[in-house]
Amino acid sequence: MKKVLCILLVAAMMSSVCACAAPAVKETSAEVKSPQEPDATEGQTTEAVTDYEYPEMTIILAHSGAATDARQDGALAIEKYIEETSGGKIQVDVYPAGQLGDSNTLIESVQNGGIQMCVQPPANVCAFNPLLSILDVPYFFPPDIEKARAVFKTEAADTLLDTMQDYDMVGLGYWVDLFKAFTSNVPLRTPDDFNGLKFRVMASPVLMKFIESLGGTALTIDYQETFTALQTGAIDGQEAGIGAGIYNMKFYEVQKYMEITNHILASQLVFANKAWFDGLDNECKQLVMDAVNVAGNDAYQAVRSDIEQTALDAIGAQCEIINLTEEELQAMSDACRQPCLDLYIESNGEAGQKILDAFNADIAKLN
Repeated sequence: MKKVLCILLVAAMMSSVCACAAPAVKETSAEVKSPQEPDATEGQTTEAVTDYEYPEMTIILAHSGAATDARQDGALAIEKYIEETSGGKIQVDVYPAGQLGDSNTLIESVQNGGIQMCVQPPANVCAFNPLLSILDVPYFFPPDIEKARAVFKTEAADTLLDTMQDYDMVGLGYWVDLFKAFTSNVPLRTPDDFNGLKFRVMASPVLMKFIESLGGTALTIDYQETFTALQTGAIDGQEAGIGAGIYNMKFYEVQKYMEITNHILASQLVFANKAWFDGLDNECKQLVMDAVNVAGNDAYQAVRSDIEQTALDAIGAQCEIINLTEEELQAMSDACRQPCLDLYIESNGEAGQKILDAFNADIAKLN
């Protein structure tokens, strides 16, 4: 009888222990896993995901690119992914071509929460987060396109994204484009060729220093007004990505030359309002991150790849394409790279030096 009582007592104690442990197991299974992270409690996680219901909300996503721009393809891919994955509970409204305002207005709207998400070149955002202007330093990235693109996958690039949180925004990811080029009405092969000419640049102090160090005058003109400024002669040239800028905005139709200077690797920064993003649960955060860095990036890269040769063919049919020699590219770099780095450190102090050191270390690993 005593043995039976002991057995019953042990069984009761085991049952009590298991009941107390149950909440801890449930809490662990509810944690959000990254797509690459294996899950030791596969059955429990599957049940948690199956039972999850996305909340109803509307996300406003805006950008300055034309409706034919790769940014729009990326934005529409984000819209499709989020709406389909959430079963239509989360809607995404996309506004291209500056429909909700110019670049500064869009960024300010993200900061104050009027717009949840935005896609902009880092140069447009550096007026709000000056540390981003490291991406505008000419001839800073490796000249090999694949190595240059790999820089955006480094720890330094992730650290730079994290700095957006200091400005009420969250960096979600980068969409990397092609090297930038110049268009002009006179050939630009040496720094001396820039003397006395006016060039449109985005509102980045580093970009303005870049033009000034070559002997030109830098002017900040709204993206949508650049074509007219070139056409009327208000400016003599501009610098932009070959596909997203020169081809899509048809700058080549009102310029005589395009110079392949490869001075900066063009990119787009995808970012969100910090309060809104922080307020999302883990499942919604992961949904947004996957939409940006998988669905959106894949769509953007597909268009970028398709448009490269098309752009060169169209541009070459209407203006002369000048490929600078290695010696000419080196002369450009010698004239402008260091002055731009000096300005970056002068403007950003110790924080800027840390970012610069991090990038230099990661770029050295790629070379």
